[in-house]
Amino acid sequence: MYIIHLFQKKIYQIIFFLVFFLIGIFIHKDYGISIDETFHRMMGFYWLNYVLDFFPNSELKKEVYNILINIKDAPVSLEYLTPHNLIYGVVFDIPAGLIETILSISEPRKIYFLRHFLNFLIFFISLIYFYKILSERFSEKKWAFLGTTFLILSPRIFSNSFYNPKDLIFMSLIIISLFYYFKFLKVSNFKNCFLFGFFIAIATSSKSLALIVVFVFILFFLLSCISKKEFFLKNIKFYILGLSSYIIFTYLFWPYLWNDPIGNLITSLKIYSDYPVKIHMLYNASYVRSDNLPWHYLFTWIGITTPVIYSIFFIFGYSIIVAKFSKKFLVVDIPKKEDDFWTDINEKFDLNIFILLTGVFFIVIKLNATLYTGWRHMFFVYPLIIYISIFGLNKFYYYFNQHKKIILSLMIIYLISISYKMLLIHPMQNTYFNFLAGKNIHKKYVVDYWGLSNIHFLNKLLAVEKNNQTINIGVASWTTLERSLLLLSANDRKKINIVGQEYHQADYLFNNFISEVNKNINDKYDIPKNFELYDEYYIDGIKIYEVYKQIL
Repeated sequence: MYIIHLFQKKIYQIIFFLVFFLIGIFIHKDYGISIDETFHRMMGFYWLNYVLDFFPNSELKKEVYNILINIKDAPVSLEYLTPHNLIYGVVFDIPAGLIETILSISEPRKIYFLRHFLNFLIFFISLIYFYKILSERFSEKKWAFLGTTFLILSPRIFSNSFYNPKDLIFMSLIIISLFYYFKFLKVSNFKNCFLFGFFIAIATSSKSLALIVVFVFILFFLLSCISKKEFFLKNIKFYILGLSSYIIFTYLFWPYLWNDPIGNLITSLKIYSDYPVKIHMLYNASYVRSDNLPWHYLFTWIGITTPVIYSIFFIFGYSIIVAKFSKKFLVVDIPKKEDDFWTDINEKFDLNIFILLTGVFFIVIKLNATLYTGWRHMFFVYPLIIYISIFGLNKFYYYFNQHKKIILSLMIIYLISISYKMLLIHPMQNTYFNFLAGKNIHKKYVVDYWGLSNIHFLNKLLAVEKNNQTINIGVASWTTLERSLLLLSANDRKKINIVGQEYHQADYLFNNFISEVNKNINDKYDIPKNFELYDEYYIDGIKIYEVYKQIL
């Protein structure tokens, strides 16, 4: 296909990324406030204030402290912070708070629009690195272009790239770290091992789950030593430098470790593996506890929220890798090239990705890790899935070489269809499900946990009640409306009175079907009989929320 072959030329690669960057700038204000954003803003100022304690008399310190003590919209107040609040890395939140302070931004809408842009900017940078990873792996640029396009045209990832300051930032940092890891595998020198240690430290300071990458790094050192006896003496100095820089920068970039490095690291790992907040979640039309998930929970969520073609080629590619390396590990005897664990650097890349991804899946299932409302906590494995998907597509393309034009044409058509779908449901790409999810999705799965549709509801109600000075709104959902008020003008915020579950005070009830309790046996969010259905909001046939009005 001529369109894909254009990307062999650098000018078209630049145009591709420039267009995407401009799209991000144009639409970053379209998204609502997610459930985590107010908390992470507070944590940014909490840790920025903590860092600035070393400069107690500075004007910046005074400004930051003043902002911190006046934050009223966070779900947790400062005096009630616990270790599970403090473990989150702040490599995004501290800079975002610093920029907000330096620019003297005080209007809530502008604050969160700034954060949305910064969130997108980091994702955008990681896309360039992902393109470079695929360019390192595949000789033809079309595979790098297709893989990067797969990542962009993943509706939930795209949507989260604007408002998820935790999981998407972590995913982006993992991509950047993997690039430098691959550079080190390709050319072992002090520069590459230092850069890998530096960036994987930043990723770890975002989430300690990045330790998995470090374990794979050590594992492949051991495999390389087994494979070639001279490897140890030639390379041990690089691995020592990489691990040393990793330890030093992890400590520097993660203030939570400063007063008790080992103890707090262990605490963070325990919390991530068994998060203390336990809730019920709607999954496949039943309610399951977040700490007792069925083994297929993660795979089901990935399967029903990822474009199907990506998953098909992933399964194809994963199967090939399993078959290839199973055979290699069975025949390894003495270190010689034809019996090596890998025959070239590309196979070494593939095996790294395979072991990293499989290791994460194994750990999640074996430890019954706590996951909430989908698989957003595991977004960091998605670039690995796309990598293997492109590997599978590449193999399929050359297996059926005589039909390669048809294959690429069909891929272009499919990507256009995904683009159209994302445009159709904008800015609610976080509600994307493929056909595998079936019908009546809101009765089977959590749809808008993030509460991004809240602002749509509020604006629509304000338009209807424009002459009313006070609108009392009850919330028949675990997702609150208070955060979304921050995107309204000051005058509109004054009109809205959120009464929560005090339904007798409400003129309207908002329900987006999100519950932390089993609604089959708990009536906490049942709609009172003196309310009737007033409005429903659908996106691409999926019910997002409904509104009830009190019967007078």
